[in-house]
Amino acid sequence: MRALVQQHRRWRTGAVVASASLVIAAWPALAGPVKVTLQPVIVQAASDTVALTAVDAVIAANGGVGQVVVTLPLVNGVLANLTTIEVTQLSASYAVSPDAKVLTSMAPAKGSPPPPTRQLDNVFPQVTGATAAIANGNSGQGVGVAVIDTGIADLPDFTGRLRTGVDFTSENNPHLDSYGHGTFVAGLIAGDGSSSSGAYVGEAPGADLVPVKVAGKSGSTTVSTLIRALQWIKDDTADNIRVINMSVGAIPQGPTALNPLDQAVETMWNAGFAVVTSAGNNGPYRGTVTSPGDDPLVITVGALDDKDTVTPDDDTVPSFSSNGPTSWDAWWKPDLIAPGKSVVSVMAPRSVIWNNFKSARVGTANFVGSGTSFAAAITSGAAAMLFVDNPTATPDNVKAALLTTTNAGPGTPQDPFQQGHGVLDVARAIDEPVLSIVQDVSAIPIPVAGAPIPLLSTQIVSTWASVDLIEQGLYPSAYPFPYVGDATTSLDPDTFSPLFQSSAWNSSAWNSSAWNSSAWNSSAWNSSAWNSSAWNSSAWNSSAWN
Repeated sequence: MRALVQQHRRWRTGAVVASASLVIAAWPALAGPVKVTLQPVIVQAASDTVALTAVDAVIAANGGVGQVVVTLPLVNGVLANLTTIEVTQLSASYAVSPDAKVLTSMAPAKGSPPPPTRQLDNVFPQVTGATAAIANGNSGQGVGVAVIDTGIADLPDFTGRLRTGVDFTSENNPHLDSYGHGTFVAGLIAGDGSSSSGAYVGEAPGADLVPVKVAGKSGSTTVSTLIRALQWIKDDTADNIRVINMSVGAIPQGPTALNPLDQAVETMWNAGFAVVTSAGNNGPYRGTVTSPGDDPLVITVGALDDKDTVTPDDDTVPSFSSNGPTSWDAWWKPDLIAPGKSVVSVMAPRSVIWNNFKSARVGTANFVGSGTSFAAAITSGAAAMLFVDNPTATPDNVKAALLTTTNAGPGTPQDPFQQGHGVLDVARAIDEPVLSIVQDVSAIPIPVAGAPIPLLSTQIVSTWASVDLIEQGLYPSAYPFPYVGDATTSLDPDTFSPLFQSSAWNSSAWNSSAWNSSAWNSSAWNSSAWNSSAWNSSAWNSSAWN
């Protein structure tokens, strides 16, 4: 059971499955060329050595057509390009999953005109309490934030705080952001405003940034590349990395207990890294949280539209922000929300986004965008501030502090599957007594595909099982325990408790609306995925202004 456990010491105040295939020609003795399609898959076993031995044996037994690509020690696995027969044979004894494509998390098309420039004020540091924390001497200074993304351009906003990092793409330069997303994310985490004369400052402008580049011009990567990136972070000892920002999303391939990307982020969490992820941009449908944001341990962030005003009275949750419960396990996600609509940050010069979407430019160096990617980035900055105040904090301490000090979100009552515990407030989190969320999901059985899941069972092991007095004061009636709200498709006939029908099998959430024609079919996977569709009318242009 998860619970919030109060400790005595206080925080110190102040300071999918779309996978590329290979075609290989084999020449039998008496026949013409035979095309063999190889599938990139991740094979997991008791260790990466066991997995490698098993894969090698199956490849040898089938004529040596398949190929081992790389071992993945973080998940006790191997990435290999295998034939259908080889995959079938290995699946009988080992966990085999596709090496799915993963995209940077942006907003879908909305189609409204841009607003006046005067609205682009970036009030989020005030909304989230960062302004107050910085005034008290805490800017995230000295804490390393690893940004798993498209690289971070070496801009004046990052002077003295941009580390060398690593590049897992063919571009071989972590400071070359040919796409633009990673630099934009980094600016929201820790930009100091140098490119805008102080107009656009990130959440934690003193934090160090470590570029962990997993995607180039296309803006897309794979699950295996993310796992390798996480392994590099785990092995890095020079950059004081305490926070990992993952503004990426993939269609969940299965329950979190069987998903290699979720297993990888859990390993990092348990190793002491606070992993912050985006919820995804496929709302407002239930069950549309992407992986690894669907993992119960990590800090999953949805988007808030602060309307460029400090007052919360006009706030809303953008329709693109993904909703829980999670599609396979019915975990209670997102954990919280943070500004992620029409926020301004720095942009990599001559990047794909900068070149193609001139209407989203702000001045000569900045850009405006919307998406849960950016809500996660702002929350990563807040997490860095908490590590400044408590260098010995665990990820559970950080998560507890963030979730128990949120401000009430828009609407009455607030929907926990839309906005989690509420709106980020890092200033309050710094003043919070040290809490720890005991997160143990080992007793929860792996769900059967398509079977209804009692929401009470997942609530009991979630961060909603116990709340402190502050949170009870915020939500005296909106979040009773057990929750009996509206995120359900049916009721248990015996207990009348809500059930969640896995939306992995629900036509409204994943099939036609969120993933089919608009998000993943025509635009995301074809050649024009990131040229006209994802960035032009949808992510940066119109929905950034909607």
